Amino acid sequence: MCELCEVISPTMTVSLPEHSSKQYASADVCIYCGSRDNLTKEHIVAKSLGGRWTYPNSSCAECAAITAKFEGVYARTVLGPLRMLYNFPTRRPKERPTHLPLKFQFSPNGPLEEVMVPRSEYPFLVTLPLYPMPLLLDPDAEGHGEGAATSKLWIRGTKFANGLDAQLQKLCSIVKARAVMPTGKVSADDVCRTLAKTAHAYCCAELGVNSFTPFLLDIINGDLTDRSKLIGGGIGDEPPGDQLHEIDIVRSHEWSEDLLVVRIRLLSSLGAPTHHVVVGQLK
Repeated sequence: MCELCEVISPTMTVSLPEHSSKQYASADVCIYCGSRDNLTKEHIVAKSLGGRWTYPNSSCAECAAITAKFEGVYARTVLGPLRMLYNFPTRRPKERPTHLPLKFQFSPNGPLEEVMVPRSEYPFLVTLPLYPMPLLLDPDAEGHGEGAATSKLWIRGTKFANGLDAQLQKLCSIVKARAVMPTGKVSADDVCRTLAKTAHAYCCAELGVNSFTPFLLDIINGDLTDRSKLIGGGIGDEPPGDQLHEIDIVRSHEWSEDLLVVRIRLLSSLGAPTHHVVVGQLK
């Protein structure tokens, strides 16, 4: 066992508000492709993110495999350490490690070396893409990249009682290192596809599958050509919310009344950014 693991015990207690529980009426059709065969329950917010809003018989097995894949990448890469820190649900709890690798520098201009750190003390970074408002809502919005590309990111670290900087100094002191490098990963494609899937499923559950003409199915299936038109927002710091996740349909005189727009703030209680998603056109 490394020196750090011997000195630090995972005593930090962390918690998040629990996502409210809700079960919608059965869809009896796949909300993504229209199939009525091999239907399964959909979690509007991914179960891996603590989501507890369920939508029975709303996704066929083929579409469920597609959404599970990109939601899984988002949960594992972007939010992996966070999910472990807060004990978010996992299908493989026995595979969840108790320690995670962190890179330290021990000499001036020396290489970075990995040391295993208890996950309760791990100074992870969460990195999410930021965009201007969707072009369908603000045609004059500037700064959109191609597809899911962005030049702006929201980056935040674990909240410790004495602050993140104090935690990093503490870790360096214990292992006698000069510096530590917390890291974060982001897959903008998978984040955008998760936002699109969440918004689409939410509107189907709330309003009915046939209540609008959907705009997001291509994005959900991996074509992000129209991302800048349909998904954006989230620029600027926001205070933490009271809920784990915030999702609601929004109306505004600033855009056409027949546009169906959803405001999504996943992990609101951690101060995560708000995104706006144009789900479709109301019939």
